[in-house]
Amino acid sequence: MSSYTAAIHWTRKSGELFTDGKYSRAHSWSFDGGAVVLASSSPSVVRLPFSDPAGVDPEEALVAPHIHFSGDKRPSAADVEAIHHEAHDACYIANSVKSEIRVEGSAEGLRD
Repeated sequence: MSSYTAAIHWTRKSGELFTDGKYSRAHSWSFDGGAVVLASSSPSVVRLPFSDPAGVDPEEALVAPHIHFSGDKRPSAADVEAIHHEAHDACYIANSVKSEIRVEGSAEGLRD
């Protein structure tokens, strides 16, 4: 069985109280492979300056997996559609949550 490890690092600044809700939600995620990501609640959920718009928020992280193509050989719109469905069928997140997972995008600029 696979094992994955991540740590959340957050520090309360002097004078910040939990009871008044006026504390920074900025924090970082550290992954077992060495990647560190600046994270925060979304400014649409927790107003500035108590959130950091530069940080990845949990909602963004949930929808972050995507397909990116680059290079000389560009896939067709049909190729993108097929790869999208195959990736969605195998997606751990889509197969783990009870909410509907819907990915919207376009194959703009691809050859047909």
